[in-house]
Amino acid sequence: MEVEAKDAELFIMKAKRERKLVKDLKVMRDNGKIIVPLAERVEFAGALECERDFMQKEELTIWEVINRNMNRKDLKINWQRIGNTLIFNKNYENMEKIADELVTKSLASQVYVKEGKIEGMVRTPKLKLVSGIEGDSFYRENGVIFVTNPANLMMSKGNIIERGLPSIKEIKAEAVLDMFSGIGYFSLPVANLQWVRKVVCIDLNREALQYLAKSSAINKVENKVITVNMDCRLFKSDEMYDLVLMGNFKSKNYLASGLSHVKNNGYILLHHLELTSNITVSTMNLMKTGRYLGYTLLPAEIHVVKSYAPHVWHLSSLFKVAHK
Repeated sequence: MEVEAKDAELFIMKAKRERKLVKDLKVMRDNGKIIVPLAERVEFAGALECERDFMQKEELTIWEVINRNMNRKDLKINWQRIGNTLIFNKNYENMEKIADELVTKSLASQVYVKEGKIEGMVRTPKLKLVSGIEGDSFYRENGVIFVTNPANLMMSKGNIIERGLPSIKEIKAEAVLDMFSGIGYFSLPVANLQWVRKVVCIDLNREALQYLAKSSAINKVENKVITVNMDCRLFKSDEMYDLVLMGNFKSKNYLASGLSHVKNNGYILLHHLELTSNITVSTMNLMKTGRYLGYTLLPAEIHVVKSYAPHVWHLSSLFKVAHK
């Protein structure tokens, strides 16, 4: 069947779920349409039946396309794939030729190169579209389908295990507050948990919340997810939460706001950066801050996620919170 390029990733996921995708064959691109090999018809808005000879399609990998278009074979190429989007770290030699072939061979719907660092409080990337049509990108992670716009929203494919929130699955939280939700890296895996009743998602970036809402609908958890576009320090609620998520590396600066929303004997999860010299005392320092603010923080799960920079570490700190 053929579908519009912008709908291809979602269509393929649906075909996989229905066990109708022919996995031994690769999709094709023809006049802006994506042709997907199926064993049976898949009901999908805008999808049309068609016939193609998939056996004649040239078998290529992303690396093969890159290598055969590079003059320098010793050059290290850095890129990441997020769903149907490829993002290269810089504008390498023959980049346009490589990008065009990747799109023509249906190995990507869009190819971008980075042109600078992420900017501003809403974390806007600086990307240049090299080939393909700018649009939504779909990808699956931790059992969740995410939809985003890579041209306007920061996309991070690291810390996949951490974003699965293994440390909180035993908490059985019903009401959750995500103070830095973005497109829902933490919010959506939480909303997918059977016992979760509500996830309130706060972010300064309105577009990120719009995509979070799209992903919520795709994952059929839209009845659980509430989005709030504002500075989380200004958020007020009559309800207290079983779990507060603070996925921003500056979360320590927002600790007072986060603690004000945690139920007695509820939990708060912070992701924060620490110098090597501070790792052993960071937990105690957070507990001291909690006491100063009128709370007792009891360590539940503290661990180093990974190295962030020389002598700087990404830590995950989960505390049980008791009110004084």
